[in-house]
Amino acid sequence: MSDARVVTIDGPSGSGKGTISRALARRVHWHLLDSGALYRLVALAGLERGLEPDDISGHIELASIMEISFGTRADGGEEVTLFGRNVTSAVRSEVAGQGASRVAAWPGCVARSWAPESLLPPPGWWPTAAIWAPSSSRRRL
Repeated sequence: MSDARVVTIDGPSGSGKGTISRALARRVHWHLLDSGALYRLVALAGLERGLEPDDISGHIELASIMEISFGTRADGGEEVTLFGRNVTSAVRSEVAGQGASRVAAWPGCVARSWAPESLLPPPGWWPTAAIWAPSSSRRRL
């Protein structure tokens, strides 16, 4: 069994999971995974590349080559990039949210299979939002 310490947060859309998760991760210096943002990024990238909304294989192929990063601005706010462009606002848009619901429901489309390794929580964990302690800095909550 792993000694990884993980906090998971699940709940309905718009309930503040991401806001609470980011604040907690920042406070305790742990990693954060917002899997909803990954699905939103796939939908957004597909839209920007002109894929049909129901092109499952095209979206999954695109997801496998996406260059994404999550960061924190100097003011503490979130920053998300897609292929080197800041898409922080776009990824939280209604259009991206609707696309995420579609993408997440596709059989075989599991964010864990194409998420960058640096964003993956310990094995066995894949909730809506997860915060986990990096191995180099285990801290108690």
